[in-house]
Amino acid sequence: LSIIDENEHKRCGLHEGEIYKTSPSDMKCIPSYKKWRLEVDIQFRSLINELLGFFAQKLFKLHLGSSEEKELFFRRISESFAAHPFVNAKNVLIRFIDNHVESKVRNLVKMEEREIITVSEINSITVPIIPKAKGREIGKLREYISRQIRCFYRETYKKYAKEELKDLKSSITPSVFDAFLDLYNDFMKEQDKIITSKSIDIFFSNVAQNKECVASFIFSTFLGHMIFYETSNELLLILNSTTNKLLDSLKKLLPPKQCLENFCKPETSTEEIDKFISQSKDLLKENISNFLLQNRPVLLASNEVNDYERDFVGKIVASSLEHLTRKLTSCIDGK
Repeated sequence: LSIIDENEHKRCGLHEGEIYKTSPSDMKCIPSYKKWRLEVDIQFRSLINELLGFFAQKLFKLHLGSSEEKELFFRRISESFAAHPFVNAKNVLIRFIDNHVESKVRNLVKMEEREIITVSEINSITVPIIPKAKGREIGKLREYISRQIRCFYRETYKKYAKEELKDLKSSITPSVFDAFLDLYNDFMKEQDKIITSKSIDIFFSNVAQNKECVASFIFSTFLGHMIFYETSNELLLILNSTTNKLLDSLKKLLPPKQCLENFCKPETSTEEIDKFISQSKDLLKENISNFLLQNRPVLLASNEVNDYERDFVGKIVASSLEHLTRKLTSCIDGK
């Protein structure tokens, strides 16, 4: 179990992995993400952990190979290798939610004249759209996920094993290594129905029953704030384009790396850099503020309308400036 926990971050999904890389401790540092996409990643990681635990029991009961060889093999497959069989299954589920739930919910939500929408309103729109557990769409989804898993072990498994586990052959007796690999292959093939069933359950139990996930069909998270997805996308574009241009300008101001290594006097003074950072903040503040004042954002509220939207522009600007400062500081520090 300690090995499973130790390597857990190496099995993160794409959405979760990007968040982990950017800021594992503070979700408000993440420019934008969808709660339901993150939940799918988290639940698949949990499923992988569970199956790895079951396989560990099988492996260490096997009357073949030493304890050291078993630990070495298990340590390696519990890294990113263990996540490969689930990638296609997860992508199928994500496309299903994208096409059959999120897009339909968005088409039904008319917000041109609205400034606020409540969680209960989103639920009332979403519930009728969610496919039935025994419906035709879910039947097709179940069949397609199962097919993806079978195809992986029939066509792709050996390729990944050859690429990612090849160096183990020098540390594990070849015949023992092959036996371990066959054991894992057979074990995972036996989990076909379980993986398929739990993939479907991730949608019905973990996404469709989670209010934050349901809300994220319409509202994307922008630096910790839930904003109507179209507005969030435009804010993200402003944030990224402004930040990237400023980073390019900052790199031209900073002394060359060779100068720092040789302790020579930099051409750009600290005062100039401080002035640049101050002007950069002013520029981003102006860009974000102007957009929000010209495009009043639709906000997510609790079931009772609250007044947090009054200082919403200020909160978004403050979060954006914090993000910019982190990026500029990281650039100056050479990270």
